[in-house]
Amino acid sequence: MTAPPLPDAAAPADLAPAGAAAPPGVRLLHVDARVVVADKPPGMLVHRSRQAADRDVLLQRVRDALGAWVTPVHRIDRPCSGALVLARDPAAARELQAALGAADALKAYLAVVRGTPPAAGVFDGPLTDHRAGVLRPARSRFVRLAALPAIDAALVAVRLDTGRRHQIRRHFARAAHQLAGDTQYGKGWFNRRLRAAHHLPRLCLHAWRIDVAHPDGGRLACTAPLAPDLAAFLARVPGGDAARAAIEAAAEIDWPGVAGEPSAAGEADGPGMEGAGHVAGLRGAGAEDGAAPRVDA
Repeated sequence: MTAPPLPDAAAPADLAPAGAAAPPGVRLLHVDARVVVADKPPGMLVHRSRQAADRDVLLQRVRDALGAWVTPVHRIDRPCSGALVLARDPAAARELQAALGAADALKAYLAVVRGTPPAAGVFDGPLTDHRAGVLRPARSRFVRLAALPAIDAALVAVRLDTGRRHQIRRHFARAAHQLAGDTQYGKGWFNRRLRAAHHLPRLCLHAWRIDVAHPDGGRLACTAPLAPDLAAFLARVPGGDAARAAIEAAAEIDWPGVAGEPSAAGEADGPGMEGAGHVAGLRGAGAEDGAAPRVDA
């Protein structure tokens, strides 16, 4: 099946239905015969759920716009915005799920966190899968893009090597760098202060970049621009303009390595990775794995 052309080849497609009460439009970042990448707005569910009465969900919007079957190959939570990959046939779904779990997969997020974390680091503590009652390996790498001392916070880019439920939120919370706007693992006083002083809109978490193997060969690489509500929040924060500029300037990020992983020079990193930027042995609680590889935090 050939993918229908976007309404404007120079811009993502706007899938917002008619009606003033409709949620923000869903943009398509990539469309081909086998894969779609959508830019999920905050507050919208990926698919219908028994836990919510929502009928207007991203999956149905994309299906209606394309007039064809699609299925998500991972999930991001309701308050999170950004890039979501959908397959257009069952074989593509299987191949994309495998690609998302591969060692060369890039699943990068942007987040605003409390305090000032190290310039770079790795969280590699396992997180609890409550359904199975066991700990699952979990690893998140991060790079601090900008400090925001006026609000005692920082903008970070985070790369997920695994996909546990709420992984980014839980890893950073255990390090006392809770995400701004996180009502489950965050600090209430911190969120209230940001809402009162700077109109914090919601959880400051955005699925930023995806780079994985395409089912037909080559790479599927997409970047979702920072969601408008988070961009506006940063514009209201002292130092926020510099943080937004740091996002635009971050064409390539030098992610911190981990023990046993080949370095840029082609040699495996040794045990010396237990340095100032490495946070090992972090223990989490209250997690469960999703049915599909999860690129969410």
